[in-house]
Amino acid sequence: MHERSASLGDVLLVPREELAGATLGGSLLTGHRPYLAEFRALRQVADIHSIAHLTGGGWEGNLPRSLPNGTAASIDRGSWEVPALFTLLARLGDLEEMEQFDTWNMGIGLVVAISPDAVGAALDAVPGAVALGAVVPHSSGRRVIFG
Repeated sequence: MHERSASLGDVLLVPREELAGATLGGSLLTGHRPYLAEFRALRQVADIHSIAHLTGGGWEGNLPRSLPNGTAASIDRGSWEVPALFTLLARLGDLEEMEQFDTWNMGIGLVVAISPDAVGAALDAVPGAVALGAVVPHSSGRRVIFG
């Protein structure tokens, strides 16, 4: 049965191999994880310049609000692996990659801007954190640039 013609219950309640046997419905109901412990650990080793919580509206809808005017976030798309949930949703919705990043956080819930010289200490202090990219001068167009 093609997923577009499957019932909503079938789409949401069938265990998915790509979700390690979890259902799409159950995965979508998973609660948001708190970042307080990571924030406290990071604050001990780095001066935090800004924070963006990537909620509804994706990257472009959230991250630029934390950046100074005249700048953009240059994001290394290869610095993390997008969770299978987003890959599955994109396939089911037939969404192009930019539309995915404009809608979802793609597995990055919180972005913290710190000085480049503090990145090593930050990565040591916050297990699982990744260095996503850099703040760069920018004058027009999208303020989140994926490379």
